[in-house]
Amino acid sequence: MIRITGAKIHNLKSVSLELPKGVLICITGPSGSGKSSLAFDTICQEARRRYLAVLNLGQTERRATENPYLEAAGGLPPSVGLEQKVPQASPRSTVGTLTGILDYLRVLFTELGSIECKSCKNPVISQTLTEILDEIQNTLPLKTKFYVLAPLWQINPEGLRFLQAEGFQRLLIDGKVIDLTEENPPQKFSSCAILVDRLIMKEGVESRLEEAVRLALSLTRGVVWIKPLDKNQSELRFTRGECCPHCGTPLPEIRAEFFSFNHSLGACPHCQGTGETAEGLCPECKGKRLKAEALKVFLGSFNFADLAQSPLKELMEKLSSLKFEGLKARIFEGLFSEIKTRTSALIDLGLDDLNLFRPCNKLSLGELQRLRLAAFFGEKLSGCLYIFDEPGVGLSPMEKERLLFLLQGLIAQGNTVIIVEHDPFFITASQVVVEMGPGAGRHGGKILFVGSPEELISREDTPTGAFLSGKRRLFRRLRQTKETLKVGRFTIPKQVLLCLVGPSGTGKTSLLKELAEYEQAKLITPATPKGRESIVISYIEGLKILRELLASTKEARARGFKPAHFSFFTKEGRCPVCKGLGRYEIKIPHLSSLWAVCEECLGTKFRRDVLEVKFRGLNIHELLNLTVEEALSLLARVPKLCEKLTLLAEVGLGYLTLGQEINSLSGGERQRLRLSRLLLKGEKAQILLFDVPSIGLHFEDINKLLALFERLLDQGYTLVVADNHPAFALLADEIWEIKQGEIAFSGTPETWLKQKGPFARLFEKYLPLIERI
Repeated sequence: MIRITGAKIHNLKSVSLELPKGVLICITGPSGSGKSSLAFDTICQEARRRYLAVLNLGQTERRATENPYLEAAGGLPPSVGLEQKVPQASPRSTVGTLTGILDYLRVLFTELGSIECKSCKNPVISQTLTEILDEIQNTLPLKTKFYVLAPLWQINPEGLRFLQAEGFQRLLIDGKVIDLTEENPPQKFSSCAILVDRLIMKEGVESRLEEAVRLALSLTRGVVWIKPLDKNQSELRFTRGECCPHCGTPLPEIRAEFFSFNHSLGACPHCQGTGETAEGLCPECKGKRLKAEALKVFLGSFNFADLAQSPLKELMEKLSSLKFEGLKARIFEGLFSEIKTRTSALIDLGLDDLNLFRPCNKLSLGELQRLRLAAFFGEKLSGCLYIFDEPGVGLSPMEKERLLFLLQGLIAQGNTVIIVEHDPFFITASQVVVEMGPGAGRHGGKILFVGSPEELISREDTPTGAFLSGKRRLFRRLRQTKETLKVGRFTIPKQVLLCLVGPSGTGKTSLLKELAEYEQAKLITPATPKGRESIVISYIEGLKILRELLASTKEARARGFKPAHFSFFTKEGRCPVCKGLGRYEIKIPHLSSLWAVCEECLGTKFRRDVLEVKFRGLNIHELLNLTVEEALSLLARVPKLCEKLTLLAEVGLGYLTLGQEINSLSGGERQRLRLSRLLLKGEKAQILLFDVPSIGLHFEDINKLLALFERLLDQGYTLVVADNHPAFALLADEIWEIKQGEIAFSGTPETWLKQKGPFARLFEKYLPLIERI
């Protein structure tokens, strides 16, 4: 059993519970109720802390790993956590870089690749001395007579005299053996090689063969020829990679960086490795991202781009077709096994149509989520605790079934899996359900229920049980319109909620981005911290008002403090030690960094003298620690600030503290925060586009979001949502089913369901959750 006693971090109210191992556990509850605090900040963090405790850390590092928010814990296995926060993908982040498959592919090309000689155009394979000797002995039959030759491409009389002085008397010139002690070489010839030794392939020849080959390699910049005396047998030519064994042209050194579009050695100089320019596809590399020299290295008949730009299933087929022998075969098998493990996990998650060069910023949220999950399913670990935050976000019902199968596979391997989820599909498929609540922030942090899904369905007194039992439903007032908006090739009904549905990767996000290219439409993304907009109150432009209030106090005027003194973004107000962070980073080799509380400001972020100034008994740090609801009560006589805070409370964010960092919020909280600012400031675009707005939201939060959408519709906006959540698919005014980037169906949800299409049928089980007004 996993035992947690007295967890008090964030809003948890001395939570204690026991969870069985080897099962699927679902933690659910309203947004902000403490689910992530329990799963990640308590269970996952305590497991990590205990691991670090066994390391030989210094006093500072040990202090940073202390956990004062937990009384006791037991039965914690090694844990791996995947939080919901999806990083902003850069154009240089691709499917291959995120999964690590490109790293293995680069090593494959480095170790086993053949390079095309720029002079003679022959493929050249670099080999070690051991590989050369093995191939000679495996290729030549017993009793074969052969020469060991050191080819000479640029030789003159002076060079010949030097060779004679060094003891080399015999040359092979144009196929004829010339003894320099008996005759002079011809004045003109097409090929010339030192005859290092003449051997017969038989038992016991190994040491003499090795000596001869080693000598030949040392004479010719790593090239040796093996010429059988029987004219019916082919000549063998080997190189260690310094120059071409056919013409002697120097070859570039093949390094892993040679195949990296993020390194100057490999990146196309015209597009810097992105494959694109401002005008479109890069005219030099044609979207292949790499230098021309790198694309002349082959694995079998494939260059790096041939494999990296192949769909994953095709990539596996191409790699499986490659054949190697001896040491190269063992190298290939080891690397191919790692590639296969990771690629198979991607294929199992339905991502077989992606390629390794596909930029992550061109993936849908569902594809990106599955890509991150694949790394966990690719490793065959046992005895671990996996913790996933909303693994089903952005996925269609069919893809959720596939994901559940993989989660159950982790359990079958001897692991325990905890998921933080709101979806009825995952809740009812779990063996144990933990519901947090009853509300958000300071109104949550309690365990309302622990038990089986069947028991939860009968509990109408909990937020989740009320929806699963049918006591409460998702609801919305439907709208009708005859007016339309023409946006590019699309005709969109005006002032309604339009929902795009379809399996992830079919083009919903791409369609949104296409619409966003027009002036009438704007893609609304969740709030992101930017400079001084890194906390809740600064994001809604309320921090300036609060600073002015403090600066207007008698104490502040006596000290000569201006509004700038009440900001941890400025040198006048911030702590001089931690520069306004309230903490400092401790780097541990080979592990992720730790953060320790600043000992000067004790985490307040401000100078001590600034904290002595108070407004209605509270200093700036204490004011920022107020929740939105508490601030509304305290600052009721500050209308400009109350207007902003009231809107936050109306969209269900009243539990957030004013100084809460935006990057600590869930995706759903950031989405609602962004919408709040949109309502405050307005937006010129007529059409607002949303990509998976249901992320991180409980059923109750979905109802609040739908109410917020109604306010936007009342203000004249048209809303286009790409989301497979049943609340949007079944409560939209119009629905478009997307297949391969095209609209396969457009009409009302009722008509869509009546047609009984394969994708529409997956939503029928959610109808009991829906109520149309």
